[in-house]
Amino acid sequence: MADLASQLIGSRVLDFGCGKGDLVRKLRARGHDAAGIEIDRAEIREDLGADVAQHIILYEGNLPLPYADKSFDSVTAIEVLEHVSDPHFVARELMRIARSSIFVTVPDMACIPFSYPTNTVPWHLLEGTHVNFFTALSLASIFRPAFAPSKSFRLHNFVIAERFIPGSIAMLFTPG
Repeated sequence: MADLASQLIGSRVLDFGCGKGDLVRKLRARGHDAAGIEIDRAEIREDLGADVAQHIILYEGNLPLPYADKSFDSVTAIEVLEHVSDPHFVARELMRIARSSIFVTVPDMACIPFSYPTNTVPWHLLEGTHVNFFTALSLASIFRPAFAPSKSFRLHNFVIAERFIPGSIAMLFTPG
């Protein structure tokens, strides 16, 4: 993800849903002024490294986010939007605090029709905390009209019975 995030515009970056701060750590090592925000949970507090803890806010998950408008050059949301109760509201918040770009990844629901002939369902989709399901078009739609995809691609693809199965959608959004 750090290699993909290198396409972000500007140096001040927020990782929304940063987990234990791995991406924040990698971006800071590459010279970004990176910060993170994550829901306060015991397992996160226990695994949060001392080297990134000062750059991460643990919060209750309430929106709006505790940041001023356009306070970050870029924002990332890596495998987060499928877990939130209102992805449209979260997208509006990310657009509110980002000046130049937003990088998002989510599981690709196109895997269902792709995997149908193999009689399989990718296990990741069955995770109980997934409450939203996206295709490339539906993901792009929640950022319109303020941001538009400038790059999009698939990650974590695999092959079952010689059939291509998509894994996750990745999109870089810029104001548009």
